[in-house]
Amino acid sequence: MGCDSGEIAWAAGFLEGEGNISCSNNCIRVRAAQVDRVPLGRLHELFGGTLNGPYESQTPHGKPVWQWAIFSRDAQKCLENIIPFLSGKKAMTAHLVLAEQSKIIEERNARKLVCKHGHPRTPENTYTAPTGNESCRICRNIASYESKKRRNDIPIVFEPADFDKIMWREKYGLRLK
Repeated sequence: MGCDSGEIAWAAGFLEGEGNISCSNNCIRVRAAQVDRVPLGRLHELFGGTLNGPYESQTPHGKPVWQWAIFSRDAQKCLENIIPFLSGKKAMTAHLVLAEQSKIIEERNARKLVCKHGHPRTPENTYTAPTGNESCRICRNIASYESKKRRNDIPIVFEPADFDKIMWREKYGLRLK
C-alpha cells in the first residue's frame, strides 16, 4: 500500500460515509456497496480485496449494486492506514475492531503455549502422530491410564515424562518407576 496520504484520506472519507467495518467469527471485514463501480474500483486498487457485482437491488426499481470487501490481515492493514482520517463513530468502531482482533491473536498465541488442560506445550511433551496431528503427552498418558483403569487392566507401571510425580500418586494411585 504505497499510496499518498491524499488517496488514503479520500478512501477514509468514502468508507466513513459508505463503508461498514465489522469483526465476525474472528475475522475483520471492511466493505462498501454502491451503484457506481468507479469509487469501489479505486478502493480495490488502493487496498485489494474483492469487487463483485452488479447485484440486483433489494428495492423495487432500484439500480444494480456493486460490492467491495476486504478481510483479515488486509482489512487490518487498511484500517491502520485510514484510522487517522476517520472521525466519530467510524473511528471508534475501527479502534474497537482492531483491539478485539489483537486480543483474539494474543489468546490464540497463549493457547499455543499450553494444551487445553494447561500442560506446557514443549517439544518433550508434544507427541506427533504419523498423520502430523500433535497432542500433549501428559494428556495421552492420563487418557491411556483411565482407559486401562476402566478395563480393569490395573495396576500399570509407567514412567511419566516431565510432570509432578506426587500429583500422579495422589490422583491416580500409580506406582512409578
